[in-house]
Amino acid sequence: MASYQKAREWRTTIAEQEYLISTDLNNVSHDFVNNAYGSDDMYWAKAMPAAILRNILSNSLVMGVYALEQVGFARFVTDHVTVYYLTDVYVAPEYRGKGLGKWLIKCCREILDSKPHLMRAMLMASPGEGKEFYEKNLGMRDIQEEIAEGHVLPMTRNRNT
Repeated sequence: MASYQKAREWRTTIAEQEYLISTDLNNVSHDFVNNAYGSDDMYWAKAMPAAILRNILSNSLVMGVYALEQVGFARFVTDHVTVYYLTDVYVAPEYRGKGLGKWLIKCCREILDSKPHLMRAMLMASPGEGKEFYEKNLGMRDIQEEIAEGHVLPMTRNRNT
């Protein structure tokens, strides 16, 4: 995270376990993130060489979720002012079903809501459950609605183009 960005923190207790979400990049376990990237749960990602992962994380807003150790994270690709792309959301399997994912997204929403010059927040979600979850919990809108209104034309390029 860029040095001009002040770290933010949120705390909660669930079933007598204290949890912390922090944007302090110094707390992020690169091994945890890389293991998540290499898992089937993050089918869109893959494990990276250490130097590449360090570059990815240092150029992102990373929100780590911690109990006694790191148990999850969310990552925004952002300029910290106008554009936020939520690209990764992950909670370790043994910590799922406790509400940590919803809490993490609530904290993501607080970040977005605190940006007075925000022009666009984006993410890619699975149709159905993912779409409904992010509409309800993050205030996202299906881009097809904006396309139908003539406001945007999404374009993409992948590494094979």
